[in-house]
Amino acid sequence: AFALGPGLSQVPETQGLIRTLVKESTTSLVIDADGLNAFQGHLPELKNLKAPAIITPHPGEFARLFGIT
Repeated sequence: AFALGPGLSQVPETQGLIRTLVKESTTSLVIDADGLNAFQGHLPELKNLKAPAIITPHPGEFARLFGIT
């Protein structure tokens, strides 16, 4: 498995790289923290991945990712 997220930053270029890595990965993924933050506003990109993925948001990350309170 490939884990990504904590400490990666919320710099737009880094977030784009994260989304590309997740989209192109053929290895199982665990996505947390800044890995999840990269998909805020880009949630549909988590559909139809090439590999299985587990997301591990805490309540705040979940709310940001899904645009809810």
